[in-house]
Amino acid sequence: MLNRHSQIASGTETHFFDFVSRRNYNWKEFTLTSFTQLLAESRIQDFIQAAGISKEKLIKNYKQDPQSKYQSTLEIDQFYKKEVFDILMNSFLDSRSKTRLCENTPQHLYYVEEILTLYPQAKFIHLIRDGRDTTRSLMQMPWRPNGLLNNARFWVQNLKEASKVINKLGTDSILEIRYEELVLKPEDSLKQICDFLEEQYQPDLLDNSKDQATIYSTWESSWKQKTRTKLNTDSINSWQTELDKDSQALLNWYLKDILTGLGYEVQETKLTNKQRLKLGLEYLAICWRKLLRIILNFVNR
Repeated sequence: MLNRHSQIASGTETHFFDFVSRRNYNWKEFTLTSFTQLLAESRIQDFIQAAGISKEKLIKNYKQDPQSKYQSTLEIDQFYKKEVFDILMNSFLDSRSKTRLCENTPQHLYYVEEILTLYPQAKFIHLIRDGRDTTRSLMQMPWRPNGLLNNARFWVQNLKEASKVINKLGTDSILEIRYEELVLKPEDSLKQICDFLEEQYQPDLLDNSKDQATIYSTWESSWKQKTRTKLNTDSINSWQTELDKDSQALLNWYLKDILTGLGYEVQETKLTNKQRLKLGLEYLAICWRKLLRIILNFVNR
């Protein structure tokens, strides 16, 4: 929806701060060769392809930004990261004839402080959704492991991280929005978001017929295609129709305190022996995966 704004462009997830920039690069001496290698990263290739950006133009732009340009209060490695990200994002904005970037990599939640160091004026939107619906959705994602509890824990982990960030940095840079309110009262939520971003609200934000630019890569289309359709309420409380009764009971039991604290209605649940067995088996599966990762990390040293 923000991509429909006349000044804001949103593309496919870059995973720049959580993955790409943490690959084996020497950011204290980031050469043209390094930049060319970074452009070959799968996530960056996805971004470039979806945005329709020329690699040759990106390389040309980087040649014009040698280390001699370094005049910054940032550390040299931070300076190079910002230079590279700027070149990528400014090329993207130029291709869209827009002025502001909406970057939507969820895992960047864990790098908010680093991003604010490079971009002190950055704004963050934290979208909160019913954890039962989120778990149901995550279980359908091809990149997530199996298991009801595993995916519920993933939601809890991210929610706790967001709370830590907000408690540390305050709300000047971070806005919390409820998914359900965005869907049920989109105009109110979008006006709140635009006010937070200090941008004028535009009715086109609600008009999916304005969608022209590609905002996700081809391989993401199986689960992101709904982002270009008209808003509907089908995904609210979908956990009640798409999950079996045992799964519903387990989620209500496991997420009760957090959901209640967020204001969601939770039915009081007493687990049956069958449900407790299912819960125990899921815990064992999680422990086994953790043990396996430890062993593999030890072997690969």
